[in-house]
Amino acid sequence: KPSFLSVGLLRDREPRVTLRSSGVGGRVTPVATIPLTIAATDDFGLASLRIQAERSRIDAESDKPEAQTSKASIPIPFESDPARPALDHQARHDVSLQADPPAVGTILRFIGEADDRCSRGVQTGRSSVVAFSVVSPDELFYEILIRQRAERAKFLAILETFEKQAPTLETKARAEEIVAMARVGQSSIRQVGQIAGRLADALQEMKLNQIGSLKSHRLLQEGVVDPLRALAGGPMPQ
Repeated sequence: KPSFLSVGLLRDREPRVTLRSSGVGGRVTPVATIPLTIAATDDFGLASLRIQAERSRIDAESDKPEAQTSKASIPIPFESDPARPALDHQARHDVSLQADPPAVGTILRFIGEADDRCSRGVQTGRSSVVAFSVVSPDELFYEILIRQRAERAKFLAILETFEKQAPTLETKARAEEIVAMARVGQSSIRQVGQIAGRLADALQEMKLNQIGSLKSHRLLQEGVVDPLRALAGGPMPQ
């Protein structure tokens, strides 16, 4: 019996690439370590991955200030089997600036790239730009300190709220008062957990940018972050 066969052509698109940073903000020190994560997907198979790094800085001392730009390509190890091509891959790469510290005021740009195995020729996909500005350690430390002080103010506000509830708890509180206090308590538990998380992120940023001493890092972890998490996980819910 005759049969009908339809053949469709599937277009091979270029790879889709994303590049993200973690642990640091948009401002880093000249000796920072920048953790980057590159992820790529393709319709029929990936061939290679890399990160394009660019440094640009304006030389203000020259008569005609011009941007001085240097570029470098960072290959990402990627094992590919021609018999079973990988359709997606994710890898982490830490960029250490300490080996070649950039000057303060330098702008760092990173772009993730991936090549595919298209039969009509290699196609390259690119991610969006991830940019950082290089600042002095003192400037970044002051910025992080301001953020920590803001979290401290939020914690003090929670403490004042609980202190105001103490007189009501010492008397025969009405049912509606107990319900209102319980709602405030649940909200405060979430806020304390969020404060601990933001302080932990600030501590990680200090470590990656080599700001502060090992003793200060330990004091912040053991004297602030861990007690806050223990408070939000135990005494406050009880």
